[in-house]
Amino acid sequence: MTPQILGEELRQFRESKRITLLDVSSMTRISVSLLEAIEEGRFEVLPPAYVRAMIREFAEYIGMDTGAVLRKYDLLRDDREKESKQVPEPTLAKASGALERIVSYTKGSKKKFLHENVVFVVLIALAIVLSYLLLHQGQNGPSSSTVAEIPFDRVVHETEAATGGLTSTGAIQLPRVPERFDSLTLHLETTDSVWISVTMDGKRTEEYLFPPGWSRIWKAESEFVVTMGNAGGGTFRLNDVDIGTLGKLGAVIRSVRITKDRVRRP
Repeated sequence: MTPQILGEELRQFRESKRITLLDVSSMTRISVSLLEAIEEGRFEVLPPAYVRAMIREFAEYIGMDTGAVLRKYDLLRDDREKESKQVPEPTLAKASGALERIVSYTKGSKKKFLHENVVFVVLIALAIVLSYLLLHQGQNGPSSSTVAEIPFDRVVHETEAATGGLTSTGAIQLPRVPERFDSLTLHLETTDSVWISVTMDGKRTEEYLFPPGWSRIWKAESEFVVTMGNAGGGTFRLNDVDIGTLGKLGAVIRSVRITKDRVRRP
């Protein structure tokens, strides 16, 4: 089972019921582009908790066995996590073996090099060992194999509460934020469904799932760090200067740093 096969099963079942993606979108409030991503097996466009909630909503609407579909998705997610952990384990034994070979070679050299070179070689080898272990630790930090599903109704409710809802004319009511000296204002307008996480000055993080046609403003003193699914689905303005999109439709961008002077990608 692959993400593409699971997505194809959803598509075939939907088409057998003569249900269009537009039908699903209008009833579930999931954009057509995200439904297409699910059917194509591109589950990486959103965090797993959101994808799981959307797959449940999708499968339930078209009449599939949601339990069976979610079990398949959970297995896929578990397999992917196992694959990501299958990195050769660096061990002190390997590094120590290399160190012993270096020292042995040094001992076999002429005596005049022994005293001054052994210390130098040992220090270099220890630095290599330490760098190797630290790199491994960074690549295999703590992670959780369980992903809590976010109920889709709760996602929509929290998003509506965060944006203040729609006025009778369809405009977004944005909260008034007191101006601060040398402050930054980041304004997002969505043209498609997007998931976004914004960290302000490294202190506070806000995370939302927005449908098309919504807006949001964030304030910071010096910088924003943005992670976003379906990056082409929203345009940004920084202090009323248009900076456009941060990526392409369907793309995932991570840890994009926005300051007064520039937009910097990792």
